[in-house]
Amino acid sequence: MSDSNKLKFNITGMSCAACVARVDGATRSVDGVVDCNVNLLTNSMEVLLSDDVVTGDVSNVISDAVSKAGYRAVEVSSDLDDEAKVKNINDSYKKDINNHITRLISSGILLLILMYLSMGHMMLNLPIPQILHDNPLYNGIIQAVLSLSIMIINRKFFINGTKGFIHLSPNMDSLVMLGSLVSFGLSIYIVITTGSAEGTYFDSAAMILVFITIGKLLEAISKSRTGNALEDLLSLSPKMANVIRDGKEQVIPAKELKVGDICKVYIGETVPADGLITEGSSALDESALTGESKLASKSIGDTVYSATNNYKDNFTMEVTAIGEDTSFGKVITIVENASASKAPISRLADRIAKYFVPAVLLIALITFVIWLILGADMTTAITYGISVLVISCPCALGLATPVAIMVGNGKAAKSKILFKSAAIMEIIGKTKTVVFDKTGTITKGIPKGLTVKDYDTMQDTIKPESTFTVEKLHDMNVDTVLLSGDRNEVASDIASQVGINRVISDVLPDGKSTHVESIINESDTRPVMMVGDGINDAPALTVADIGVAIGSGTDVAIDSADVVLQGESIVDVVNAILIGKKTLRVIKQNLFWAFIYNLIGIPIAAGALSSLGIELSPGLCALMMSLSSFFVVMNALRLNRIPLIEYNSGDTGSDMGNVDSKGIDNKETEMTIKIEGMMCPHCEAHTKKALEELDFVLSATPSHEKGEAVLEIDEAKYDEATAMEALAKAVEGAGYAFIG
Repeated sequence: MSDSNKLKFNITGMSCAACVARVDGATRSVDGVVDCNVNLLTNSMEVLLSDDVVTGDVSNVISDAVSKAGYRAVEVSSDLDDEAKVKNINDSYKKDINNHITRLISSGILLLILMYLSMGHMMLNLPIPQILHDNPLYNGIIQAVLSLSIMIINRKFFINGTKGFIHLSPNMDSLVMLGSLVSFGLSIYIVITTGSAEGTYFDSAAMILVFITIGKLLEAISKSRTGNALEDLLSLSPKMANVIRDGKEQVIPAKELKVGDICKVYIGETVPADGLITEGSSALDESALTGESKLASKSIGDTVYSATNNYKDNFTMEVTAIGEDTSFGKVITIVENASASKAPISRLADRIAKYFVPAVLLIALITFVIWLILGADMTTAITYGISVLVISCPCALGLATPVAIMVGNGKAAKSKILFKSAAIMEIIGKTKTVVFDKTGTITKGIPKGLTVKDYDTMQDTIKPESTFTVEKLHDMNVDTVLLSGDRNEVASDIASQVGINRVISDVLPDGKSTHVESIINESDTRPVMMVGDGINDAPALTVADIGVAIGSGTDVAIDSADVVLQGESIVDVVNAILIGKKTLRVIKQNLFWAFIYNLIGIPIAAGALSSLGIELSPGLCALMMSLSSFFVVMNALRLNRIPLIEYNSGDTGSDMGNVDSKGIDNKETEMTIKIEGMMCPHCEAHTKKALEELDFVLSATPSHEKGEAVLEIDEAKYDEATAMEALAKAVEGAGYAFIG
């Protein structure tokens, strides 16, 4: 399915999982719609159309179908760049938060007055005006006005709830509306018949709305934090470019560049697009793409990438790719698509949500009737029915999966691990077998001469982290396989060095996919992951349950994969599995909580434990409902704290040492120093140059945002007695303050 047959919409009016199910059903009923994904977290929808559909025509039909279901769908223009899309989402979050704060403050003040009049004098012996004490009817009227004012302030619940009933698709707002209205109506009846405020539920009618608004505010604040990864990525995107047109250099927005443009990139600037260096040379920080902290040397004919930073010298480049076609643009697209996609496990929640609210309405009615049959008075029976309405929480069901997917995907993206879909995030944590390509994956692809079983051959240099990675996989009970075109003796030697269990050798370039299929068909091996980087790995990556491409590999391999490791370290294979495993665990926890909360809470609210003295008032039920969805979001945010695996040369296997630019073996260690005064990439470039002039500093990576510089130190040349003074002198000589 091509992107031209994909439509995106912003949806307004959704409040819970029942809304998601309704919008989903309305959209799928439109001819030409193949699939759709409605996201409660971002209030958005992505629709896939069949190839023979005219997108412009069907877009209006979809909008009409969603409108008839009681919601509003507005197509998102494909002309909007990624930054504009994220800005729109963040603006929506901010607007939502501000609206909730405004409603909460005004409602809260009125609720305090209402509770003072309704309970203050009884529970706390607080005095009330004599006129109200002498005229109970006046007290009832004032409480009714205060309660009604709070209902008007929070009329959004009533508007959306009414729409739900009109379109035969009641939602969470419908439940809240009913609970509040019934409490208010019952109270009005009591005041009219008794002439007093005694026994009224005006405070409950208002408290339901205020407590749910508190929950919605907490939920909105938490939701706004889930998209930070994408926002952080977009902050790295190039803003301006120095382009040479008509023989003159001019500064233009980077998004206005065209393929073939000639650009100048100065020290401290961000590369505005993908391109080839035509003049000059430099060293670039490509950590935004690869996660590699060491600078990459570039000269004429070398490729430079958008969003990387120029540290050493000025150079001229020819633009070869712009926007979404750049390496950085593809990263953004992958992160966006994965965050918007839906994991298979969420389908269960969607199916239940469709019937959830009608079921709650029925349970509330049954509760009311049963209590009347048991001899309870009308007020008591209605109170239990109201409690059932307001304790149920379809919101938690709707948020359980998407919030975990977005946070988990964001954590992965920050770690340079790109999942292409939520479905992959769900199954990768269950991986049982990892099949490794050899060249460029387990090995560096740099041959060296050696003798194996009495004959000379050429063998790649093993990556130092390969043994460590295999050990970690075995610790996770994951089997490993080496798939190689080399003869058995060579492949077996490599496998034994890194600890891989099984070797498949002498494989022709076009035969890898066949062997992966064989492994998949074996018992108890799935899911099977294939890790590779070359063109000949693409078919195998496609066939595997999970295809993982090393970011330094070919575009064909990356396009065929389900997961892209932007760095060159295969340790991230372990981290990808770890993130998937933790994300799936959080999804299951959230769904369990959403189900068990309703399963236990609704019967208690209905009075099932009243004989034991355990009862829940409508106000307390509203508070519990509010905190339920807040809990789901906060639980998902814990994924940001997943401790990932890092490789250090001393962790396992032999330390192969590091080789500097002169080819001399040296022992390196890492040091971080604190610096004040750096304000931009230019400052970083000056600091870097000054530090790297010291003979014991192999490389320096300053960060003006963190106020520090990470140094790689040559221990052979490092003298602890004089090093700090030399570092301070270098930093201060560059114009900044050395902290220590």
